[in-house]
Amino acid sequence: MRSPLLAALTLALAFGVVWLALLGASAVTPPLDNIEQTIWLHSLQWGYYKHPPLPTWLAAGAAALGGHGPWPIYVLGAACTLASLLMFWQVLRECRDAAFAHVALLASLCVTFYNGRLYYFNHNVVMMPFIVGMAWTCWRLTQRPRLATWALLGLCAGLGMLSKYQTAVAGACVLLWWLHLRGWRHPVHRVGLWLGAGVAVLVFLPHVFWLWQHDFAPLHYAENTSLGVGLGAGARLRHTLLWLADWLLNRPILSWLVLGAAWWGQRRSVPPGGADSSDESRRFLLLWGAAPALLMALLGLALGTDLQLQWLTAFTLWTVAAVMARMRVDWAAPRVLRAAWTVFLIVQAVLAAQLWLSSMHGPERWHSKHWRNFPSDALARAVAEPAHQALGGPIDIISGPYKEAGALALRLPEHPRVLIHGDLSISPWIEADELKTRRVITLFAAPTVPDGAHPAIPGWAWRVGADPVHKP
Repeated sequence: MRSPLLAALTLALAFGVVWLALLGASAVTPPLDNIEQTIWLHSLQWGYYKHPPLPTWLAAGAAALGGHGPWPIYVLGAACTLASLLMFWQVLRECRDAAFAHVALLASLCVTFYNGRLYYFNHNVVMMPFIVGMAWTCWRLTQRPRLATWALLGLCAGLGMLSKYQTAVAGACVLLWWLHLRGWRHPVHRVGLWLGAGVAVLVFLPHVFWLWQHDFAPLHYAENTSLGVGLGAGARLRHTLLWLADWLLNRPILSWLVLGAAWWGQRRSVPPGGADSSDESRRFLLLWGAAPALLMALLGLALGTDLQLQWLTAFTLWTVAAVMARMRVDWAAPRVLRAAWTVFLIVQAVLAAQLWLSSMHGPERWHSKHWRNFPSDALARAVAEPAHQALGGPIDIISGPYKEAGALALRLPEHPRVLIHGDLSISPWIEADELKTRRVITLFAAPTVPDGAHPAIPGWAWRVGADPVHKP
C-alpha cells in the first residue's frame, strides 16, 4: 500500500504538470503579476513602490536559473502554491488524520485560486507557504511547546511580511490562538511569543529602513488603491457582504461539490465521538478558516476599505478544512473517498475544457477577453523590425504602461527594461541619463496613429524616445 505522503506528492505533481502544461500552451500572454515581476527583477531592492521585495528576489533567482522567459516564473508560482498545499496536507494529517488531509487536498485543488491560476506568481502566492508555516508551527506549539518552534514561527512571519504586509492577519490568528491556549500561564509560550515577534522584526527590519528612506511608498500605494478608499456606510456594507459571498460561495464553490459528494457517498452517521465538539483540532481549523476573512471584513466595515477578492488567496484552503471539521463524515470510508475522487476528476476536466475552449485555440466565438489572450505576440512582430531599423539596433528601454510594455519586453528577444508609465521614480533599474544614451521607444494606446509615431496592433502605437511622466 502506498504511503499517504507518496500519494499526496503524486497527486500534487500530476496536478501541477497537467495544469502548467495546459495553462502555458493556452496563454498568449503571461498573467499581469508575472509580467510585473519580470520588470522589477532588473534591480534587486529592499522594496518596490507597490510591495515588499521577496517575490522579486525569487523571480530574479528563477530567471537566473531558467532564463528571462515566462516559464521559469510559471514554475516558480506553481511551486509556491503546491508546496503550500502539501504543507497544508501535512498539518491536517497531524491534527486530524491522513484521510481527512487527503480529501481536504482534493477539495482545495478545486478552489479557483489554485487551479486556473496555478501559473500566477505574485505576492499572495509567495506569502501563502509562509502563512501555512505559521499555522503549522502554531499547531506544533499546541502539542509540544518549544522556544525553537516559536523562533521558526517568527521566521515564517518575517519572511511572510517581506512577501506581503497582509501576513499581519495571520499574526493576529497566532495571537488569538495564544490567548486560547492561555499562553501567559505557560513560561515557554510567554517567552516564545516575544521571541517569535523579535525574530520576525529582525527579518523585516531592513525593509522598514527602506520604507523610511522612500517615504513609505507601498503604504501610500495601498492607501490610494484600497485602504484609503473610504466607502460610505451603505457602500461598505454592500461591498463587504459581496466580498464575504465571494469567499464562501464563489472561489471555493467547486470544493463544496467535492465535499458534498463525499458526504453523499457516506450515507450514514459518524461513529460515536467522531465529531467531538471539544476537539482541539476543530477549534484550530475553525480559527484559521474563518478568522482571517472576518478580520478583513471588519476592516472593510470599520474603515470603508475596498476589499480585494485576491486577498483570500492564502486563506481559502483553511476555509475548506474548517468546513470539513464541522461535517459528520467518516473521511476514511472507501465510498467517501471514491465519491470525492469522482467529483474532483469531473471538476478538473470541466475546468480544463473551459480554459482551452475560451483560449485562442478554441472556437472564435468563445474567445475570452481575459488578459491571457492579449496579442503580445502580434505586438512584438509589429514593433520589433521597424523599431530595430529606426533605432539602429535592439531596443534597450520601453517606456509605457507596465502591462502592455512589460508583455512586449518579455516577447522581444533582447528583453528590454521597462520604464513604467515613463516614471523614473518607480523604475529604479533605469537612470535618467540612459534615456538620452540608450535606444528607447515609447509604447502608448492610440485609436489612430499620430504624426511621428508608428502603428503597432489596432489601438496601439509607438514612437522613438521617452515621453514625459504619465501617471496611470
